[in-house]
Amino acid sequence: MTGLVRKATLLSACGLLFAGTAMAFVPSPVTSSVPCGLVLVGKNGANVPDSRGTFTIVVKDIAGNTIPNAAIVIDFTGCCNDLRPTIAQNGGVVTEGNHKKVDVTADGNGSATITIQGVAHKLSPTPNTPGHVGCANIYANGILLTDGTNKPHVNVAVYDLDGGIAGAASKGVHGSDFSVFLGDLFPTPAGDYRQRADLNHKEDTCTDAVTGSDFSRFLSVLFDAGGSSSANDADDETATCP
Repeated sequence: MTGLVRKATLLSACGLLFAGTAMAFVPSPVTSSVPCGLVLVGKNGANVPDSRGTFTIVVKDIAGNTIPNAAIVIDFTGCCNDLRPTIAQNGGVVTEGNHKKVDVTADGNGSATITIQGVAHKLSPTPNTPGHVGCANIYANGILLTDGTNKPHVNVAVYDLDGGIAGAASKGVHGSDFSVFLGDLFPTPAGDYRQRADLNHKEDTCTDAVTGSDFSRFLSVLFDAGGSSSANDADDETATCP
């Protein structure tokens, strides 16, 4: 009888060990670090993306161990009504063939510092979808990190709001983008939340609001003649999102 108890105890211990091993290095939305908001930007003439859009993701398992070389996917499928990442990216970021997702690989410490280039869609009678909140999701090794419970879905904003409506001459942030931003800052009807103009969502404790702080950020790009976003050639009309 004592032998049976010992065997049962041993088998139970082995089961726990195997279960723990199975969970190790599986990305966890509980312990991983992801932003609640990000901003699509442009680049300068040297193909350097604007650092005003830089954010970091750290992939960890449930025990808090970092997961080296994790495959990270940022899915913009839910954002396609408003904006899109561009086909051409820089800094180790790759746009997938459907132009709705971007891929990047974490480093040996499970960390990836990312800047994504992109634009809003060309103007339409309804240039933005009111109340469109948390349109992007982040995956690591196929596991959804922004599950809406442990981590929120990701709000996405953009500086180039007109999508280059006048062609190459309007690439970047100009007066037409300023007009669109004002429409998002003071929407009709009043109270509509315009996600794509919420440039400081991550820093503003993930609050869904377009305020004077966002306005200041937009102006800093508009009047920065040498800034990367001012030289944005990101509006790639061959993108297929949606």
